[in-house]
Amino acid sequence: MNPIDLLDLSLCSKTTRDLVKQCNFEVETVAISASKTTLFFGKELKQMTWEFVKDVERDDGARTVDGVHFEKAAKHEDRLELLSQSESYEMETLLVLKYFDELLRIKDYTTEVDCDLRFVVDVLLPLAPRQRLSFRFPETTVLSAEDFKKLMDHYEGVQEIDVNLQALVFHEKMLQMEAIRIGVPADVDLNELMKIDCDYLVIFENQLNNSSINQLLRNWMVTRKRLITLEIKIYDAFAIITIVATPLTLSETTECWLQLYAG
Repeated sequence: MNPIDLLDLSLCSKTTRDLVKQCNFEVETVAISASKTTLFFGKELKQMTWEFVKDVERDDGARTVDGVHFEKAAKHEDRLELLSQSESYEMETLLVLKYFDELLRIKDYTTEVDCDLRFVVDVLLPLAPRQRLSFRFPETTVLSAEDFKKLMDHYEGVQEIDVNLQALVFHEKMLQMEAIRIGVPADVDLNELMKIDCDYLVIFENQLNNSSINQLLRNWMVTRKRLITLEIKIYDAFAIITIVATPLTLSETTECWLQLYAG
């Protein structure tokens, strides 16, 4: 059955919701933000979005699900869109998340933050499911070492992170990850950075000097165990320089860099 039809059916009544729950239907990813929850159905390229806005005109399809009202519903072949009106939508988002978590088998939760960081870390985090494959924050959101540790301590099974950090404090769960994309400050502790061992590593938003980059490249050239792709974005006064290296090219890339910018 089309997942869009199935989800639409689940919203009709408690009886239909219970029937859908018995189907044990699987959803690939749920993306969570303060004002919007989106369900993605993998290869089928279908999705459902439940969004909260400050003003919306109510239509005949308005309904209430577990105390959350939605004023508009638009159903298409590949997507179902619900709109709810709310001045303060954080708690409604949590109710929607709980609704989907009970209704479906969710493989992955992704955090895409468009709200107050304190709400995410202090309110959403303790109530959100612990098991998730990834979490991402916008580059403009800078996490403190304390908040990053809270995230890492709370979530289990994380395979991918995308975060901009005020300070890097290595966490042992980073050794279990496949892909790490991090922004680091100019005074980052290189010893903490060199502990990272994953398949794909991207370092962005950094102000690393040439000497620090030399140390990193030399270290990874000798000690790498899992590294498939390393990417370092370097920002100077004139351009953004990107170093990309793979196991086959890391030695060559390192030597070229050292010749150009010997530390």
